[in-house]
Parts: sequence; structure tokens; C-alpha cells
Amino acid sequence: MLCSIVVTLWLLLPAITYFLYWYEVASGGERSIVEGRTGRDLKYGVLLSYLTSLLTLPLIILTYPLGWFAFREKGVEEGNSAKAMVICIHGLFHNPSAWLFFSLIARHENLRIIYLRHNPWDGSFVEVAEKLYLQVKEAVRAQKEPVVFIGHSLGGLLAGKIALKLVAEDLPVSGVITIGTPFKGSKLTVFTRGRLARSLDYNSPLVLNSYDDFRNPPFPAIQYWSPTDNMVLPPFSLYDVPDGWEERMIGPMCHVACLFWPPLLKRLCNTVTAFSESRA
Repeated sequence: MLCSIVVTLWLLLPAITYFLYWYEVASGGERSIVEGRTGRDLKYGVLLSYLTSLLTLPLIILTYPLGWFAFREKGVEEGNSAKAMVICIHGLFHNPSAWLFFSLIARHENLRIIYLRHNPWDGSFVEVAEKLYLQVKEAVRAQKEPVVFIGHSLGGLLAGKIALKLVAEDLPVSGVITIGTPFKGSKLTVFTRGRLARSLDYNSPLVLNSYDDFRNPPFPAIQYWSPTDNMVLPPFSLYDVPDGWEERMIGPMCHVACLFWPPLLKRLCNTVTAFSESRA
């Protein structure tokens, strides 16, 4: 009985999110835009992304407990210098275990990683951003290597906010990388609770003000996004990046699959290296 319930939920929950995705894209007129960008029928992308959701959901459940205790600052081996210090900020309802696969690849790229954590009940977006900023400010001040932020989903908005605050205090930031970040918010926040989660309401004053703040940042900034992201609706919120940002589309996959996809994680490491070398 329990096994049947688990399997049903495993199949059903991703299906519901892609039903909502399909309805939004088809009714909102974005289907032709998405198909034009991907060069393939949207049905193919949705099916493939649904399968990636089925694959990654068990991975998230299995790795989630690691985020409670296993993720602290990760450095290069003693005596080696790091290419850069990478500050990673996870998305809503996740924890630092989101960066498990990235850390495995980054370890071989001489990158020093700091994991910041937050939860939906920490307060408003502004309060959480300030809290994380205070946590990381002294580490950035003391850092000799270039500093690069990477944020997934809501973590991307936090990364941009914190990076701008650091630069305003003449502290160095070499770049910001966001993955699946909803720059205009998401309509799916109506199903969430908590002040931090509701900060992502679609076209809310907070996200629109942040969007304006992010225009023409004093550092290179890149958004990686999937055209079939099932957690950011409408997709327009993903690729309509602020002026001065670059957007790079990746293959069709669900919102969290990008955290486990080795080709993208390798690209992230390469982007960090490019940012650090350009500011060296």
C-alpha cells in the first residue's frame, strides 16, 4: 500500500507541474517563442523534462539530509591556491545539498566554495539577503582570489542582491551566475507559504524593483535557463533578463535537473574561470 502511494506521488507530482506549464505556455502565447528558441516541438521538450523530473526527484530526497550537516566551506588542498572563491546560494525549499554534484566537479577545478543557507521562514527577501550579506562580507573582504556568486532559482536573486551590496562597499565581485532564476517572479508561488516564498510572486513590486536594480551590473552576469522549467511560470521570467545580463539557454529539463547535469556543471566551472581570469 505504502509503495503504491509513493509511486503514485512520484509519477503524479511532476505531471501536475507540467500540466500547469503546458497550460501557461499554450494559453499565454509563448509556445511559438519557446519552440522557436529550441528548434523543436514543445511536446518533445515537455516529455523529456518530465522524465528528468522523475529521475531527479529521488536524488533530491536522498541527498537532502546531507545539507543539514555535510556542507561547510570547501577549500583546495593545503598549499594550493584557488582560482576563485565561489559563493553558492540554493533555491527555495532546498538546502546546500543542491550543490553536491557541482562541488564534486569544482573540487578538481581548484575552486574554493562557500555554501550559504536560508529557509522560507527566515523572513522577507530583504531580510534574508541582509543576513546572508553579513555572513559573507568579511570572508569576501579577506579573500585574495576572485569572488564569484552562483545562485539557483531564488538563490540567483539573492546572489545578485548581495553582490551589488558588496560592490557598493568597494568589495570585489568578479561575476554572478544564475540558474533558473525567475527575474519577474513565478505564478506558482500561490501554492507556497512563507514570506520569503511569497517574495517571488509574479510581477510583485519586490521582484520588479530587484529587476531594475540588476540592470547594467558592475560585474559580468549570466543566466542559464531551461525552456521547459516547470517551476517558473511564465517562462518569460527566465529569459527576459535585465539589461547588461547575458542569457544562455540549456537543453530541456526540469527546474532542479540542472543541479545534477554534468555538462552544465562543467560549464559553470568554465564560466567561473573566465570571470576570475577577466578580473585577475
